[in-house]
Amino acid sequence: MGVVRFGVSLPKEIAHQFDNAIKKEGYETRSKAIYDLIKKYIIQSKWQHGEKIAGIISILYNHHEKDTVNTLLDIQHEYHDIIISSQHIHLDNDNCFEVIIVKGKSDDVDGLYKRLKTLRHIKDTSLTVADIS
Repeated sequence: MGVVRFGVSLPKEIAHQFDNAIKKEGYETRSKAIYDLIKKYIIQSKWQHGEKIAGIISILYNHHEKDTVNTLLDIQHEYHDIIISSQHIHLDNDNCFEVIIVKGKSDDVDGLYKRLKTLRHIKDTSLTVADIS
């Protein structure tokens, strides 16, 4: 992969704020920070246009809520074509953490995520996506 160099013009105050923000994040150069921002923009664009992505859905829930557990499993079976793997972790006596790795069209991944996050008794969910092109 070759490298393309280009210039970016910003107001001084924005450039200063950007430099401070990326320094706090641990970036050594503006180039790496801008690269990461552009990659996120590309992923977001693919997400919005229904392209193929990979991702991780994480779910925290109370395992004593048997209806929730059963519904969670039923939904995963409905989306078996985009679920690559899942891992179930017992955090303590009450809480379970589930990680679901997915790959497919962003619309399908979003549909699964929305179904899971709106389940009753789900304490927390998150979705992280990556560009696989």
